[in-house]
Amino acid sequence: MEVIVLNSLPIPIADILNRTVQYALRDTDLRDELKKINIPTLILHGKKDKICSFDLALQMKAGIKDSQLVSFENSGHSLFLEETKKFNDELIKFATD
Repeated sequence: MEVIVLNSLPIPIADILNRTVQYALRDTDLRDELKKINIPTLILHGKKDKICSFDLALQMKAGIKDSQLVSFENSGHSLFLEETKKFNDELIKFATD
């Protein structure tokens, strides 16, 4: 498998690929697929996320049976960097329960 590093591509090609990925993510709605998830699921989401609103985390929680939602009050999209200890603690707790 060949790996493409976007930073090494000419600017127009990198921009086109980035936009294509952004549009695909923006225009793809997988909420109907959530009901197919049938394993315990941990949803970690930052309340200050400007990329994926907290409302989407609530929708995931509602759509995934046996899911657990942990909100990060002081974090945005990079909650694992902004609240590292809480992130690690919640992940370990979920994995060991």
